[in-house]
Amino acid sequence: MVATFSSTSILPLQSKWPLAASCGPVWLTASKVLLRVWAPHAETVRIEFEKGVSVELVREPGGPGFWSVEVGGLKTGDRYRIALTSSWNDCFHEEGEVLVRRDPYAREADFDSAWCVLTDTHFDWSGFSPPFYNELIIYELHVGSFHPRCEGKSDFTATADAFPYIKDLGFNAVQLMPVTEFGGIWGFNPRQLLSVHGKWGSVRE
Repeated sequence: MVATFSSTSILPLQSKWPLAASCGPVWLTASKVLLRVWAPHAETVRIEFEKGVSVELVREPGGPGFWSVEVGGLKTGDRYRIALTSSWNDCFHEEGEVLVRRDPYAREADFDSAWCVLTDTHFDWSGFSPPFYNELIIYELHVGSFHPRCEGKSDFTATADAFPYIKDLGFNAVQLMPVTEFGGIWGFNPRQLLSVHGKWGSVRE
């Protein structure tokens, strides 16, 4: 695993807002990832990998609190988390000097810890043609309660398997209730706005 800093690959991202387009992991090659964190009050920022390696991020010059690093030797499925120190740490008495956090821009995260998962977010939408707006017949669906638990299948897969049934009912569109990672029951109290709920399945499903 090799970590480097390159301002040329980072600066173009600064003009892309919202932050979801500017932060988080970005695959540069099949094995190299640009990791970018917004931490305006941090004194140090590093990425810890579950495999036992950590890399320091560099504060970007002239930016409003962005830190970044390019890391090679990675693959999809690798788990990581953010560790930072800050003089604004009001959690010091509970957590100590170093704060360990999830990446708010991760597309997949562990439910019970701060570990996040590097994922391939590319998806080929070719061949998809949605119905016209005035022709939509929408079936609203909650993934976690739509079907009985299926042995060996995630909730996302089991839900997708039922699409022919929904189509036979006369619907031509499905509106999902919240599927982002959350800590309660229904999903309306999300903890990770860009990450799928891990107990229902992975981002690739």
